[in-house]
Amino acid sequence: MAKQTVPVIRGGPVVATLATGTVLNPLDATMVAVALNRIQAHFGVSVAAVSLLASGFFVAGAVGQALMGELADRFGPRRVFRAGLLVVAVSCACAPFAPASGWLVGLRVVQALGTSVAFPAAMATIRRQLPRSSGKAMGVITTVNTLSAAVGPLAGGLLVSWAGWQAVFVANVPVALIAVLLAGRLLPADPPRATDAPRMDLLGAGLHTAALVALLVFLLDPGSPASWVAIAAAVPFTVAFLLWERRAPKPFLDVTLIARRPVLLGVFAQYALANIAYYGMLYAVPTWLQADRGTDPTTAGLVLVPVAVCSAAVTPPAARWIQRRGAGPALLAASAVLVAGGGLMLTVDHTTPLALITVVCVLVGMVNNPHTLGLQAVLYAHTPTEQTGAVSGFFQGFRYIGSILSTALLGPALGSQAHAGGLHLVAGAVLGVGALVTVVNLTRAR
Repeated sequence: MAKQTVPVIRGGPVVATLATGTVLNPLDATMVAVALNRIQAHFGVSVAAVSLLASGFFVAGAVGQALMGELADRFGPRRVFRAGLLVVAVSCACAPFAPASGWLVGLRVVQALGTSVAFPAAMATIRRQLPRSSGKAMGVITTVNTLSAAVGPLAGGLLVSWAGWQAVFVANVPVALIAVLLAGRLLPADPPRATDAPRMDLLGAGLHTAALVALLVFLLDPGSPASWVAIAAAVPFTVAFLLWERRAPKPFLDVTLIARRPVLLGVFAQYALANIAYYGMLYAVPTWLQADRGTDPTTAGLVLVPVAVCSAAVTPPAARWIQRRGAGPALLAASAVLVAGGGLMLTVDHTTPLALITVVCVLVGMVNNPHTLGLQAVLYAHTPTEQTGAVSGFFQGFRYIGSILSTALLGPALGSQAHAGGLHLVAGAVLGVGALVTVVNLTRAR
């Protein structure tokens, strides 16, 4: 009898392929920002209408992460990874031909749903195929994602200047197609699908989507009439979702798992809080520099470049530290640095040198990757392998919640009369988040 050969999984090419796919979501989230003015002028619409390109992407991404994670667990991560990126390629290729801004917003939503496939599918692949080097692999993907988000505005500016706003969408097409081809050649084959598997929980997915969309509509414009309608709708949708998931034969999200392991709720909440601090700094500092100090946009953007560089530098040692010592020490160190950064941010005013402002931004921003890696390690330690995709997607949804909360903070902090007091409001939020997660991590350590 011939021996059955076991395919050798080469970690490097697998991680490189996954990183190529996951890079599109954070890149697209920031790259389009510099194209909004050109898009507004092209279609002749209001600022509120063109801003839907950003808010619609966030909402669709938050909804899509959990849904695509469930699909990756059910149909196989490689199959879903490739299908999602094909959707990205098609939607981005069609975007330049949109006849109206509404069509462009719709294509942008489809693009967000497609890019949402990559991260939960990548995490499911790493968990199943590269268990011994999962920390290093997640560190590489987290670093690539952070760098792509940081260079997004610069890349978008160059593309818009060179070929117009359409280039921001078209540039995604070759990247998505390359990732699809690489995935077909390099990613491990999906396991055979179980013929007796229960049907997908469509009702649970629908209730989750309705509850999350209602919550995000409230967070995008708190205090408006629409926001109160949205939050009133979110409550019954959430209750119905929880009740249904407890009885569903194959739930969309295993709420009983979260009830048995409440540490997962803490991980989700801490991830949202960490992203409030990170994106609060990322949005507030360049906005304040231009509005209060008259700094030109290029200089204001360059202040954040060291954040990306330092984040990339600290991620590999943080991943090794977590792999050897567990998540606790790294999470505690990250939250302590966040406290220091928030405290220093409170001292910034119109006389503070740009070099010191850059140091403050680095302290607040460079711990985002170690924080994410530590929380992922805790998450996967308490999640069954077969549910990795769904739980990873749900986890990523809290990144969007945190980023939306941070943008909601900018209105009262940096309104038309921007001054250091507004920046200090954001700094207080950063300091408060750092203190809270420090207490949580100390409690967990004990």
